[in-house]
Amino acid sequence: MESVNNNQKIWDYFHKATVIDNVAPSFENPVQTAIAKLNMEISITPNIITERQNRSISKWDLIRKLALRQYLQSLLKNQPKIQASERIASMLFPDRNAVHFDRVIRDWAQWFVENGVLPQPRQIR
Repeated sequence: MESVNNNQKIWDYFHKATVIDNVAPSFENPVQTAIAKLNMEISITPNIITERQNRSISKWDLIRKLALRQYLQSLLKNQPKIQASERIASMLFPDRNAVHFDRVIRDWAQWFVENGVLPQPRQIR
């Protein structure tokens, strides 16, 4: 059984040093894979309400996926993770506690990169 401390974190996929040669890495970045999957799952179109109803995605899951996509794209642009998640939390959840939701967004992103799906809500209404 692996220790929890040995699990990779989302920021482990980003290199601190710049790439010297134009050599493509031998593995695909899981964060880029997650962004591509989110792009396929949420396409913003003029008729998003109809699409949302047809694909039976809840409004809450749509907002969570939008938050994840924004956060992961911010990480790819080398923005600090805490500042990026705070900015997204304050934009998408303006009436909620931004300090809490910035942590929640980072947890959702970690889960999505590892598992390819959104985590189940802890509180089912």
